[in-house]
Amino acid sequence: MNAWSRLTDRLSTTEPATALAVVRILVGLVLLWDLVDIGLSGALGALWMPRSAGGMYVVTANGPLADLIGTSVATIGPVYGATVTAAVLVVAGLGSRPAALVALLGANYLFSLSSVSGGGHDRVFSNTLFLLCFARADMTLSLRCWLTHRRWHDDTPVPAWPRYLLVYQLALIYTMTGVQKLGSVWWPMGGFLAVHYTVMLPHWARADWWWLAWLSPVTRAATALTWWWEALWFLVPAWLWLRATPEVGGRLRALAARFDLRTPFVVTGILMHGTIWLLLNLGPFSAVTLGLYPALYHPDELHRAWKRLRG
Repeated sequence: MNAWSRLTDRLSTTEPATALAVVRILVGLVLLWDLVDIGLSGALGALWMPRSAGGMYVVTANGPLADLIGTSVATIGPVYGATVTAAVLVVAGLGSRPAALVALLGANYLFSLSSVSGGGHDRVFSNTLFLLCFARADMTLSLRCWLTHRRWHDDTPVPAWPRYLLVYQLALIYTMTGVQKLGSVWWPMGGFLAVHYTVMLPHWARADWWWLAWLSPVTRAATALTWWWEALWFLVPAWLWLRATPEVGGRLRALAARFDLRTPFVVTGILMHGTIWLLLNLGPFSAVTLGLYPALYHPDELHRAWKRLRG
């Protein structure tokens, strides 16, 4: 009962909306960039139109919006336009909760139209947008804040539990990605060759990285590090819980107060996703995942970091 009381008390806390606002802006920008890139590249029709209309794939859309409006050619353009508009409103922070719902329904509809237009990134988009439907993420760093207070930043407290769930979501993504890497190439019996094989695949590689074969010790070490780094991400929210409950006492909480476990995980994540972006074309997965990282930090920590950055 004491543990349950501490949990309910923690979920009832409030804090400024800064971290939620930064996540809102970053994830909204990545979604907007992805959609606009598809539209400007001319790939919209090929990706999402049925074969009868010149597309490449059979329409397989599912979900509540598909059930409501169907999957005819006439619906693709309006849904695309509404989703882009909703993404703009999410970034701007104007009606961000209903806008997040529209963006969620529209993105799920579009990415489910064909099997190759989505991937791991659209699950990150949909899960994050779902949480933003309940988060008061437009209270600061938003057009709403400017129209209400004539300033861009406001410290009005909002419920903190959406940020906690974003941390849980991030840890769940990484941990399950790690423990499901069961192929032999991720392990000593396969020579730790997973990263080597991945960067050599022409389907994903941005260029011919043949010379990386000479850096086999580096790619093997990267394979081992990636597995352990992902599989141990569950420690990050556990560490945050220990750090947030110092009143309970104990050696682990004393250690959590002295050592910031987030730092090695965040630094490794930035380096890993940056390398993935440099070497491979995997769509917006790295960008949208990195967009969740600000949720790992309390708004006060973000404020201090911004002040140090500005000198």
